[in-house]
Amino acid sequence: MKKGNFLKRLYDRISTDNIKTSPLIERREDILPILNHYLNNISGSSKNFIFSKSAITKLQMYDWPGNISQLINYVEKSLILNQDKDSPYELEVDDLALQMGDDTATISSNQSLELSLKDARSEFEKEYLVSQIKRFNGNMSKVSEFTGMERTALYRKIKSLNIKID
Repeated sequence: MKKGNFLKRLYDRISTDNIKTSPLIERREDILPILNHYLNNISGSSKNFIFSKSAITKLQMYDWPGNISQLINYVEKSLILNQDKDSPYELEVDDLALQMGDDTATISSNQSLELSLKDARSEFEKEYLVSQIKRFNGNMSKVSEFTGMERTALYRKIKSLNIKID
């Protein structure tokens, strides 16, 4: 508007209602309902897609820097890349449309083969708990419920694995 490239009248008309929402990284529990909504609206009745539990977990652990628009584009791309599959089709982690980074991966097989069983187990437990804490935005009640651990046992395990909770 200051440069004269945009009419103030038009700006005033379109900027009447502003809705502020938290970024998707702070609302990971909303990812599944959003996925289901867009799966139903995008795929329509001609094709039934669902995400497997492991794929949902991977999606919930991704940070989604582009927020909901990135998630929607992701769902559309996943459907396009898997449109030749028989209906109904369960989308697995391998079917995911984009490289989402390795934030949610556990220790790689090459690394784990060089560790003792005790060290590999500890490394896996640490990665697993960090991923679940991230997935549930630090809500330890939800982490406890999901992992099936009592909260006190969970806190002891976190302390023994030297996991820092922000």
